[in-house]
Amino acid sequence: MISHIAFFFASVLAASLGISVNVNSSNLREVYQFPHGTWVENIAVRSNGNLLVTLVNVPEVWEVFPSAQAGASGARLVHHFTNEGMSTSITEHSPDMLALITPNTVWKMDLNAGREASPVRVATLPGGNLNGMATLDQELGRVAISDSEFGLVWVVIHILERSRSSSGTKPHGEYEGRPISSI
Repeated sequence: MISHIAFFFASVLAASLGISVNVNSSNLREVYQFPHGTWVENIAVRSNGNLLVTLVNVPEVWEVFPSAQAGASGARLVHHFTNEGMSTSITEHSPDMLALITPNTVWKMDLNAGREASPVRVATLPGGNLNGMATLDQELGRVAISDSEFGLVWVVIHILERSRSSSGTKPHGEYEGRPISSI
């Protein structure tokens, strides 16, 4: 950890002095190339090692199949959100159980059922710009979501639960906003 911090500060110092830093490219490789103009926003690693990515330029979630062989990787569209502007974040609660964010909505998606998955709306937040998300508690289905515009961290709980009503199954997400320290 200390070596990473030292490398970061050395890189910043070198960049400020106009010195080029040579990164060991033997440790880097291309996994998948999306078309030009694609804005990949967030990445989650599935329990099987595949990558799930959200896109900002179109409201979609893609699965990338990394391969050890150059040029052998592939990708498939997992879901396109029809009435949303973008897809900004994704996190995995448990194997193949995911939480996703579109502008102000939190969704859950179960990939255990196979290739076709339909996200289910959990909560719509009165947020400004929901961006990053992390799982806080897998058992309770609790996630933290950053709101860059309002300076809040939203906590959504019970994201994995569903309740039955007379009109069928409905979302059972509860949420609260917690202010972060101002700068």
